[in-house]
Amino acid sequence: MGLMVVLAVWTSAAFVAAGSPGFAPLAFGTGGTAYMKASLCSGAVVGDFDGDGDDDVYLFGSGHTPMKGSWFFENVSPAGTKGVPVAFAPRAKRGDCAGIRCALSDGSSAVVRPGRINYNYIEKPSVFASLGSALPLNPHFSKVRGNRWRLADFDGDGRDDVVIGVGCWNDYGWQNAYGPDGVWTNAQIHGLVYVMRNEGGSRGKERWGAPQIIRLENGDPMEVFGNASPMLEDWDGDGDLDVISGDFRDNWTFFENVGTRTEPAYTSGRLLHGSDGKRLHADLCITAPFAYDWDHDGRPDFLSGEEDGRLGFYRNTGKVANGMPVFDQPSYVRAARDYVHFGVLCTPWTADFDGDGDLDIIAGDSAGHVAFIENLSGPGVAEPKWEEPKCLPCAKGGVEPIPRTQGTYPVFEYAPFRIMAGPNGSIQGPAEAKWGYTCLSAADWDGDGDIDIMLNNIWGKIILLRNIGTKTSPKLGPPEGVEAEWDGPQPKLAWGWFQADRTPNDREIVTQWRTTPVMHDMDGDGLIDLVLVDTEGYLALFKRFRRADGTLALKAPRRVFIDDETGRPMRVSGWGGRGTGKAGNAGRRKICLVDWDGDGLDDIVMNSARVGGNAVLWRQTRREENTWRFQKVGDMSEDALEFHSTSPCACDFDGDGVSDLLLGAEDGFFYYLKNPRSTKGK
Repeated sequence: MGLMVVLAVWTSAAFVAAGSPGFAPLAFGTGGTAYMKASLCSGAVVGDFDGDGDDDVYLFGSGHTPMKGSWFFENVSPAGTKGVPVAFAPRAKRGDCAGIRCALSDGSSAVVRPGRINYNYIEKPSVFASLGSALPLNPHFSKVRGNRWRLADFDGDGRDDVVIGVGCWNDYGWQNAYGPDGVWTNAQIHGLVYVMRNEGGSRGKERWGAPQIIRLENGDPMEVFGNASPMLEDWDGDGDLDVISGDFRDNWTFFENVGTRTEPAYTSGRLLHGSDGKRLHADLCITAPFAYDWDHDGRPDFLSGEEDGRLGFYRNTGKVANGMPVFDQPSYVRAARDYVHFGVLCTPWTADFDGDGDLDIIAGDSAGHVAFIENLSGPGVAEPKWEEPKCLPCAKGGVEPIPRTQGTYPVFEYAPFRIMAGPNGSIQGPAEAKWGYTCLSAADWDGDGDIDIMLNNIWGKIILLRNIGTKTSPKLGPPEGVEAEWDGPQPKLAWGWFQADRTPNDREIVTQWRTTPVMHDMDGDGLIDLVLVDTEGYLALFKRFRRADGTLALKAPRRVFIDDETGRPMRVSGWGGRGTGKAGNAGRRKICLVDWDGDGLDDIVMNSARVGGNAVLWRQTRREENTWRFQKVGDMSEDALEFHSTSPCACDFDGDGVSDLLLGAEDGFFYYLKNPRSTKGK
């Protein structure tokens, strides 16, 4: 991805005071900049909100955390700065400006959301009026995702019409629809574009026509791969309005107007390419674009939010190639640092990754990356200062990426490391091609004195990234499968084409997706074991042992974690945590082992498995000969941090010997909970 040069203008506020109740966002504590970010699935509105002559930004996102809603980022670029803004202050709350900014036919602008409009968003960002009580809020025949409204003079009659992009998922079927060779058997998702013409009337009293699907010159509907987000501008400079639309994944499709300004006719869509000659694409997915001349050179650029809450800038180069406008690949807008964040559905783990004596953070995310967040403060500091996350590379090796025509093996990128579903790696279908869902732990797995990383992901295949560098200069080797000594054939998942026998070595563990593989010495024998959700959703122990030749191996899993209330093994996978979820509803369990109550026994903390929760404590009551028994206590606080998932890990930044908790949330921010037993800061 591109990087936008910005100035360091602010140092974040102090880290949450020790002893404060509940979870609090983890602060950078350092100057400099990081990516401007809302919660998740961000959108933006640009305008001179403070009247100083430059472009400020409202960035907004969804979710169930303190970071949801609209955030104001003031442009604090030096006076006289021309072109692209170079510095933004940290986030601040200031009204609700969520919607799509539209340039109107009279030269003014407005912010539009389904059925509502704000003509005065600069002074009153939260005040929206109705576009008309008779307007259908959903123009499509069924439930839609990505109902994106904007105004544009579609037919050149001087009146602004309503143009709506929708996503229709009715034919997609969501999940578990692959044939035995990894070919999707359901239909795809549809991204369609509607127009409701303005047939007259004064502002606020418009007469709107019925919704009509915009069709191409050949009669086919204007369509992209789900969640259409059309932008109508004269993109190729020939005097009429063309369409550029985003989709559910990461593409930008150009529909050229080969008709006239008043009688538009559109060609079939073509994918745009960047100034580098490669396909123009977002870094992640679920884009939310709007057209705006961000660098004020007289050409329409566009900016777009993404699933991970960042804002990308696509500069219009002014060139037209093969009849299509040429944009630079996106650069991502930056602002002064405030709170530590990484991606979406971030999955932190703490370890001294760089061997300098303090606890750093290693984190995965929905995009399939692995990041290193360096602790800059040294050991024993209760409020560490943090470096910006850096995506780690790994060495090439092993099996190359799968062919696009059939499914045979996971898709890897190496610099930086990224595992993605590709066309068939997600049980929920090809719409999820851009996701990887790295869930990880970090420990010295091979006993050579440095920190290795083990991860599960969207494929359900357990992968080791071995540190082939040194303790103080870590370097990740190529992805390796993690083997177990199975008692017979490895158990298979009850769904999906991707099973252990589709890997080069069917001894490599393939289990339910999106669960934490916890490297932990469970039995205290000095060997690090593996705690992991098995193929049927039970929490299981893969015990480590040493073979006769001295090499280390894992035994077949045993269900040794017992629910004290029922006396049965803990079955924890799936939304709701009942363990009975199938296919895409299975897995999803993030766990860590930590002696939270100080009784010398390892307790379990796992994601809450309920909307509005945070993390659940399972207190260990006792160890029996071959089992460990746990009693469910409940959520760690009253904070609402969970929707899809959170991801807990233990930490002890202040070095007092009492473990605290760090929680990664769906919004990509990290939330810190001080253990009430802590002796420092009281």
